[in-house]
Amino acid sequence: MEIKRDFYLNKLIRSMHNGMVKVITGIRRCGKSYLLNPLFKDYLLSTGVLNDRIIHVDLSSSENSSLTNPIQLDQFIKSKINKSDEFYLFIDEIQFCESIENPAFEGYKTSDGSIPQINFYQVLNGLLSNYPNVDIYVTGSNSRLLSSDVLTEFRGRGWQIDLAPLSFSEYSNAFPQKDKRMLFEEYLTFGGMPGISSSPEAFMRRERSVRWYVMAKRCVSSWMVPMRANTDGTALMAISSPAAVTSALVRWRSSLTMP
Repeated sequence: MEIKRDFYLNKLIRSMHNGMVKVITGIRRCGKSYLLNPLFKDYLLSTGVLNDRIIHVDLSSSENSSLTNPIQLDQFIKSKINKSDEFYLFIDEIQFCESIENPAFEGYKTSDGSIPQINFYQVLNGLLSNYPNVDIYVTGSNSRLLSSDVLTEFRGRGWQIDLAPLSFSEYSNAFPQKDKRMLFEEYLTFGGMPGISSSPEAFMRRERSVRWYVMAKRCVSSWMVPMRANTDGTALMAISSPAAVTSALVRWRSSLTMP
């Protein structure tokens, strides 16, 4: 079953070859990867783009673990492209690309003693400058790709598309055989996450569990930052401890002021 996201698909189509990195952001599991492949990829193929001109890299896949190194990612991409043909580059979960010491500055340190780093921003900016025939699209987490970062790190050449969960219109169009009133009740209950199409109840249980775990993890990270310098490994042990997660979450919720 195909869920149509025409509003966002048309945004991608209008941004083609605009000389910028198209950065698709959004909350977890809202359909960022699905928008690129198959929706946008199918559109490109329908217009006559050859399949081997579409390069797709999923950095969340264990098969591509080596490509989380920005230098190896750069080398891999350049092995697939040239400067004469038109290419489309899709990179899923770009935030998994690491920041490493830049080998070009080996032995050099800045005034504060740090070593210059290289990350995916330099890789993609380099591709924009040297390969204008490559149209670049990436997906990433809202928490790692802030709007301010997209604007500054891409030197004004980042085009952000913030993807929302399904609207009711998109949701209901995916289930034309169902009664609209029943669909609306499901939509109000489970929300517009695309994964509900398979099993709303199972999806909701899984999402609730993951959402609370992620929230707790972030809470623990914020509470444990002061401890990390003082107790070294203790903070890391506490983060992975269910009791510490629960304790930090309770403290976080109690610190909220209700209107």
